[in-house]
Amino acid sequence: MSRDIAEQLSQLSSITHQIGPDASWVSDQRSTMIARIQGTADLSVSASSASIGEKILSFFTLFVPKQFTFAARPFMIVFLSFAVILGSWGVRVASANSLPGEFLYSVKRADEYAQIALTTDTTKKVK
Repeated sequence: MSRDIAEQLSQLSSITHQIGPDASWVSDQRSTMIARIQGTADLSVSASSASIGEKILSFFTLFVPKQFTFAARPFMIVFLSFAVILGSWGVRVASANSLPGEFLYSVKRADEYAQIALTTDTTKKVK
């Protein structure tokens, strides 16, 4: 019995050495893999040469649809405009009581010069 099993195993091993994939399938798979590897290599080269702005934009476009960006653009412009205006006003108010040598004193001086430049009445300019 064990001799039959050993003989069958030897026949099976000789058969498996003869069985192989079709040559056309191998060449198709090889060309597909090479194309994929070259495609990822091209992407990695272009990704490394992309600027930081392009990388942020590509990351942003992954999660936000284009229609939303076109609809949200006016709202973002208004929001950012208000943020800049309120931020500038906050810095101006914070610098109102600053003294020479402090960090915001130059902002206070610039504010005073701007007020003088925008004043049309000469008596108010003297004050």
